[in-house]
Amino acid sequence: MTERERLIAETRRRIDCHDYEALFASGECFRFALCLHEKWGYRIRGVRLDNQSHWAHVWTVKDSGEGIDVRGVYPEADLVQFARISSSGIENVDSNELREIIQKRDYPSDLSDELNKLARMILDNHERFRNAKPLSKEVQQFANELHPRHESGVTNS
Repeated sequence: MTERERLIAETRRRIDCHDYEALFASGECFRFALCLHEKWGYRIRGVRLDNQSHWAHVWTVKDSGEGIDVRGVYPEADLVQFARISSSGIENVDSNELREIIQKRDYPSDLSDELNKLARMILDNHERFRNAKPLSKEVQQFANELHPRHESGVTNS
């Protein structure tokens, strides 16, 4: 069995077992982060293994600074710890780079479509993502009026 065939078989097994956290936390984090980026425009961030050029794990970041991956909404440092990665630091990730990584996997189109659909379904329906959605402009304006900020970005007390 080739590496590609093994990867496809393992991905399908995880889908069949409904092991979505394992699926999108290790291996398909690129797809999940890209889905978040495309849905809400969040910045994509990631870590590389020490002295490696490829990404070990990626996620998105809300304007509030909280990170989001398949596990939910957490401080970025927690996402790195959850992934059990020894990293040289958190970096910004270009969405086009993730698209290239996904394309290079060369999954059959039905599998790729199913993974994209699963990522969207999880974001739209799982309770751990209720805090992932951006605030509406009205709610954000209301919050800003409750806690005005100085130009330095420090909240008035």
